[in-house]
Amino acid sequence: ALLAGVVALHFAKTLQLRRRNQFHATWRPLLVQSLTDSPQSVPPVRARDILNFLFYWNYFHESLLGEDKIVGLNQLARLAGMDRAAKRFLKANGLRKRLMAIITLGHLKERSAWGDLAALAQSAHPIVSLSAARALMDIDPKAALALITPWIGARADWSPPRVAALL
Repeated sequence: ALLAGVVALHFAKTLQLRRRNQFHATWRPLLVQSLTDSPQSVPPVRARDILNFLFYWNYFHESLLGEDKIVGLNQLARLAGMDRAAKRFLKANGLRKRLMAIITLGHLKERSAWGDLAALAQSAHPIVSLSAARALMDIDPKAALALITPWIGARADWSPPRVAALL
């Protein structure tokens, strides 16, 4: 039984790695192309690949400098429906999905998520609240600063270095 379990785990891990490699082979060229040329269409993202897409897209997004490069990357995410997926993930029970949604919506500068992000910025969970505050700063720094400033002194669970990075 133990051997069968080990073989099953190995098979599942190999299958997962193969799917991830296929996903990257499909999306890496599109992500790179979006840096210079705004895409007109993209292949659909399967439901099981949404979290992987958001992780990969956010990694790409945070690796870049320059607003002009980010425009095409944001358009690619919107064409793939990741703005809608991220809004759904804001309501997810899993912390991983919720954090990925918060970060994505901030990078997309998604104004329609402002209310949800403001509510999450007041969450009791320090990582969720700080991430939501950062997303608000990404969307509209002036409006976010007016909202977040009073919370900084009241939140003992927000680490000073993270608050400094936020500001």
